Amino acid sequence: MTAKRLAVAALLLFIAAGVGTFLVRELASPPATAKGPLTPTESVAASSSLSDQPTSLTAADQGIQTASGTAVEESTPTPSVQEPRRWVLASYFHSTARCPTCLAIERDSRAALQTAFASDFTSGKLVWRTVNVEDKGNGHYVKDYSLSYASLVITEMAGERELRFKLLGETWSLIHGKPEVFSSYVASGVGAWLREIR
Repeated sequence: MTAKRLAVAALLLFIAAGVGTFLVRELASPPATAKGPLTPTESVAASSSLSDQPTSLTAADQGIQTASGTAVEESTPTPSVQEPRRWVLASYFHSTARCPTCLAIERDSRAALQTAFASDFTSGKLVWRTVNVEDKGNGHYVKDYSLSYASLVITEMAGERELRFKLLGETWSLIHGKPEVFSSYVASGVGAWLREIR
């Protein structure tokens, strides 16, 4: 039992270091300019004039991976290591260059979830991550989730295994409307799954 506690403590320290690294990078990164739809073959070099540095973390920084083995970039506490603990992962996928609408969808989606499910963020039942699909190793997400543009995807997880996902595809059409309608749409997309695992 002692070995298990040591492993858990080491993992939590490891995760805290990764989250700290992400926050430092995120706060230091200025937003980029607008670009077209997402494609897995776009080159980061094509946007080399941008001052925005990639903020993704490696698998070694995180300790949590998706079912496909790609590292999870996150900015909220990860769930405990009890397997197979069910939790919900909210992922915002984007390209390196970002338009004002893309940034607004990310900001408002995250705010809606943090407001509606603050205790689930604190407990680790809900985790937020932002993923640049142009970063090395992340191009597969475009195919995995049928992404055509920057998108919010909700995934139910059991430990590190993906059980199911859904693309919240109406964010682009709702972002410039009434804020409460947008927030309600995003929160309802997550709420049912959270109620199932509480």
